[in-house]
Amino acid sequence: MDTHPSPDIDSPRRTEGSTSVINSLRIQCAQGIDVESPKFCGPSSSEYTLNVVSGNLKVKGVPVAILANSNSDPTTSFESSNLGRHGPLTKMISLDPLWDFTKDSAISLVHDWRDSVGLLYPIVSRSDMLRTTDTVFEIMESAQKDGLQSKTIVVAEALFHDETSQLKMVPAIGRTLAYGGRNEQAQKLYESISEVMEGVFLSPPDIRGTQLLTLVVWRAAPPSCLA
Repeated sequence: MDTHPSPDIDSPRRTEGSTSVINSLRIQCAQGIDVESPKFCGPSSSEYTLNVVSGNLKVKGVPVAILANSNSDPTTSFESSNLGRHGPLTKMISLDPLWDFTKDSAISLVHDWRDSVGLLYPIVSRSDMLRTTDTVFEIMESAQKDGLQSKTIVVAEALFHDETSQLKMVPAIGRTLAYGGRNEQAQKLYESISEVMEGVFLSPPDIRGTQLLTLVVWRAAPPSCLA
């Protein structure tokens, strides 16, 4: 018997551009290609990733002048600035809470979430979340194998992608429900997307931003029928 039979009906779909960006990151990382990041406007662009990374470094008390000065032209490759070889950036990425999960555990959490909260409120589809999980963890596993220092930028763009932020909220919601309230791991997952959320508030409304905002609200206050 299929233990995950619920269809992904009427769930907003990701755009083709967004899918191609994150898949291109996976291909670059798997092949060890050190090339320019995909040119993409909005929350998945290299310029946006730079701003998110800068904000996170500031919160941690790390000087970020080198980040601000090294990429004044937003059309210039994020990779070409050699930021991937800058220690604080690599260290910050290595501390991302998503490293605490394995691919299998993340997949299991997606299914658990989709069969509970996501079954009643299908804000994002199972298939989209599983594709994101597969892609992001493939990039992370490749970086673990070959060394994070050599793939810092690809990993950064994967970890700070808006779809990855949605993925992070799945275990955050699960931990909050499981522990009946505040959970340290759930809090770390939320804090890791705080800069992304600022971008959502400052950008024109779109489907993915609305999806992420809904997931964040559920993390803080799960639907009453499940709490």
